[in-house]
Amino acid sequence: MYLWIHEVLDFNGGDDYAIEILHQNLPQRVGTKLSTNTTDIKGGFPYRDELEGIKKEKEVYIEYYFKKHSSQDIAHKLSYAKLFEPFNWIILTGIYLDDIDYSITKKSQELAPTYLI
Repeated sequence: MYLWIHEVLDFNGGDDYAIEILHQNLPQRVGTKLSTNTTDIKGGFPYRDELEGIKKEKEVYIEYYFKKHSSQDIAHKLSYAKLFEPFNWIILTGIYLDDIDYSITKKSQELAPTYLI
């Protein structure tokens, strides 16, 4: 899991509605303008879904597909976004669903009985 921040410039969405102002894993993205018209590899609209959820509830969980930083693999990701109103920042964190599956499997194996019947 890691952190990134979008500064909303226009709550109506569209091209250049926000700018990436921090990204722990992809610092080269800092300064990138974002668009609610951008699709992920599966045709979803993660920035649109993020902005719509923020406008409704000031926080949102979104699912989308994104390249893993450790490989060239595209994976299903779950992110949580929350609006920090004084600066119109959307602060996000996310995790790949296969990483959650791995953690669950590992913990299940640790908790499984180690004795034989």
